[in-house]
Order: sequence, then C-alpha cells, then structure tokens
Amino acid sequence: MSNVLSWAHPIRSEGILRSSTSDGTIAFIHPDDIATVSATALMTRSYDGEALVITGPQALSYREMADMVGAAIGKTIDYEEISDQEACLGADN
Repeated sequence: MSNVLSWAHPIRSEGILRSSTSDGTIAFIHPDDIATVSATALMTRSYDGEALVITGPQALSYREMADMVGAAIGKTIDYEEISDQEACLGADN
C-alpha cells in the first residue's frame, strides 16, 4: 500500500493513474501489516510449523484503485494502461 504514494504526482498534476498491469489484480498490503504479522510469528509460538500467506484483504485492479483513490479525495481519477517498457522508464513521473 505504501507504493500508492508514488501515484500522488500524476494524480495531482494530471488526474491520472498509469500502470502496465492491464486488468490484473493485486491484494495490496501495507508494510506495517507485514511487520506486525512477522513480529507476531517470530515472537510467539502461535504459528510454529505454518507457512503464512500475508496478503491484503481484497485483490483490486489499478483501475479499481484509481476509482477508490478518486472517491477518497473527491476527484475523478482516470486510468491509463501503459506498456511494461513505459512503466520501467517511469512514464508516470
């Protein structure tokens, strides 16, 4: 989830979120949540012998995330699919 902060500039300046994920979905999770689960697993015996899957609560597409961010800030955010090459070059910066 912290990667969402990197979307701030193109959203603020252009009202757009760009991604090369097409309609793929990601179960976004914040690093603090990963740290909490990891610390609990390491400091207790609650999960001994288990392989924990740490993931966000719901898999969302970038288009869905653009809609959610837009709703949160009261602004329409467009979604633009870009190529993997454009994404690697930082086309949204």
